[in-house]
Amino acid sequence: MSYNHYQLIQNFYIRWINCLIDGVIDMSLDYWIFGIIISVLVTLVITAINFTYKYGKWQGEVNTDRNTIKEFIKEIRKDKKETRKDIKETRKDIKETRKDIKEIFGRLPPLLTTSLSPIRLTELGDRISNNIDAEVWAKETAKDLIDKTKDMNSFEIQEESFKMAKNYQPTGQILKKIQNTAFQEGVKLEGIKEVLGVVLRDRLLAIHDKNKESLDS
Repeated sequence: MSYNHYQLIQNFYIRWINCLIDGVIDMSLDYWIFGIIISVLVTLVITAINFTYKYGKWQGEVNTDRNTIKEFIKEIRKDKKETRKDIKETRKDIKETRKDIKEIFGRLPPLLTTSLSPIRLTELGDRISNNIDAEVWAKETAKDLIDKTKDMNSFEIQEESFKMAKNYQPTGQILKKIQNTAFQEGVKLEGIKEVLGVVLRDRLLAIHDKNKESLDS
C-alpha cells in the first residue's frame, strides 16, 4: 500500500470524525457503509502487515537457529571423526612403543640375581644353580674358607664369596656343564659365577650360624 493510499484513508478518517463532532449527519447511508468497510479493511490490512512482519521475523530467527544447530552438529561430527583418528594413531603409537620396549628388554641380559637386600637368586638363577650343581661346589669350596671367614660379618662374607666365585676357573666336566648351561640359558660365564657367589655366601653364613638378612649377625 503506497503513501497516497494511507493519506487518502487518513483524510477520510479526519473528515468522518469531524462530521461526527460537528453533528453533521447529511452524509448518505452508502457513504457511512463505505467508511465502515474501509475502516475494517484498513484494520485488517494493518493487522495482516503486522502479523506478516512478526511471522517473517520469527521465521528468520528460526532459520538462524536451525542453521546454528546444523553447524553445531557438523562441528560435533567433525570433532568425533578427528577424535577417532587421534585414538587410532594413539593405539598405533602404543603398539609401536610396546614393540620398542620388548626389543629393549630383549637386548638386556637375563637377570640371575635380584637387587633385594640381601642379593638373592631369581627363578632363572635357581634353575642355573641346580643345573651346574652349585651347591656341591659351594660345599667343597666353603671348607677352605671357614677359618678365614669366622670373624667376618655377613657383608664381609658375601664379598669374600663373590671374590672367590669370580676367580674360580672351572675345568673338565664342570667347565663343560657350565658352558652348556650358559649357552642354553643365554647368559655369560660371569653370570654363572655370580650364581656361584650367592650360593657360596649362603653356605658360609649357614656354617657360621649367621643371619643373611642382617649385617649385625
